[in-house]
Amino acid sequence: MSNPDIASSNTELPDNPAALALQENKAGKSEKKGKVDSNHEVRPFNQQRLAPDTAQVRRLSLDVPEGTKPEDLENPKFWAHVAGQLSLYAEIRCMWEDGSRRAEVICTFCDGHNSTFKIIQMDELEKLKPKGLEVHPDYDIKQRGPKKWCIQNKKTGEFIRTMVPTQAKALLELDEYLTTLNR
Repeated sequence: MSNPDIASSNTELPDNPAALALQENKAGKSEKKGKVDSNHEVRPFNQQRLAPDTAQVRRLSLDVPEGTKPEDLENPKFWAHVAGQLSLYAEIRCMWEDGSRRAEVICTFCDGHNSTFKIIQMDELEKLKPKGLEVHPDYDIKQRGPKKWCIQNKKTGEFIRTMVPTQAKALLELDEYLTTLNR
């Protein structure tokens, strides 16, 4: 696979593909397919432009409130109150509080007062959501995404307890709650 024109120069080929491309281009032996611009010189980029991902692109996470529609993420009104904290090309990982959806959005415009976003990935997780336990006719124990395990009153929809780390602990806390109510 070596190029006889380059190998005959008695110089060792560089291991770096960018340097190799630069050397081939200087020798006038570009092997690109399609049209070749003979006036185009391939130059290495400035090393300061290559940085860890977090230095170049701001990455954020958002717990999306329950009831928010996916198309709301592309509405500037949804982001208006935090526009000053955002930057162009910021990527935000959005996870619905109930664990039903996950999305990634990218900021396509930001001026400190207004911002627009585009959804680059959207996943429906409803099928992956664990089912709650039927332990009591009036209460549910469910896993609710970032809220972890929750105890919810079925009739009112009120959360009795949130942020319970395990299902077993939620069962114990429901038992304690019902005991307290019956005193």
